[in-house]
Amino acid sequence: MTSTLTLDDALNITKKHNYSGTTDDIVTLSLTISRSKKLFDKSVFKIFTEKSNITPKIFSNLKKIGDVLDTLPIDAFKEVCRGLPASYRSIYTLCSLRPDELKTAVKNKSITKDISYREADYLVKQIRFPYKLATHGDKGRWSIKQEHLYSIYRTDDVYLGGERLHSFEDDMKALCKSYKLTFRKANQSISLKSIREQERRERALYWRQVLEKEITASWFLEQPDDMKKYFNLRNVDELIDAPIRIFTGFIMRVDCGRSNFYTEYGKAYIAKLNLLMERTTNNANRYSYRDRIKKQLSDKRDLLIWHNLIVKSI
Repeated sequence: MTSTLTLDDALNITKKHNYSGTTDDIVTLSLTISRSKKLFDKSVFKIFTEKSNITPKIFSNLKKIGDVLDTLPIDAFKEVCRGLPASYRSIYTLCSLRPDELKTAVKNKSITKDISYREADYLVKQIRFPYKLATHGDKGRWSIKQEHLYSIYRTDDVYLGGERLHSFEDDMKALCKSYKLTFRKANQSISLKSIREQERRERALYWRQVLEKEITASWFLEQPDDMKKYFNLRNVDELIDAPIRIFTGFIMRVDCGRSNFYTEYGKAYIAKLNLLMERTTNNANRYSYRDRIKKQLSDKRDLLIWHNLIVKSI
């Protein structure tokens, strides 16, 4: 697939390769969608999207698969594709892993052609969010460099509850300990979506605390009452939680003006953008905030260093 890919070529591929077909069908279709997004004009890509007869959600999922697979070196790409299942839902879930994690998981047989969607989902959570699956006494000990060896299943006709369940867990922990392995209780009720939402809430709380250090209650009290009334702000919390236009507008009017805003309040502005990015539930808005942060930091080295240190500490 080269830069000569045309709209007709892309549409022909969608007819010949169905996302409910083989692994090769899914991979070919996903790469076509991903590369079409990069090669076509927006208007042409929109036509492709509409004429592909693929629902928007599935189309987006396939694009994500193509985006991830297209970053793999050719040798790794072939190895990974040979190990992927013939299920676009499972492949999409597995593509939540980083390319290097995906390659390693296929190589050590954690990912096989027989892996189910549920197993794929759990494997991703094990690798990306190991601490979310740890028991209370185990939290903080896990790294991502672990291999999922076995799963244990119970049929409906086998009772395992109460004291019997506790006894089973004790026996399993003792057995694993003798082999220097780790016994971890599964938590299938936690979805990747809920984990990401929880992490965004935690990051939002952290960025709000950063913002509170930059825009303090004492600073707010010193500002003119007529400006507070003009912007309908009664306290510093309302300023911190206000839309970005009110936030920046108030600070510019009461203190530094537009010309000195980024010099004097750059940290507060970046913290505010990060807070809004983590709070929004709209992906398009999230990407927009991320892009604004990137642009603001592109020519401000000190602010970039500060931002990166904050991100690493979260």
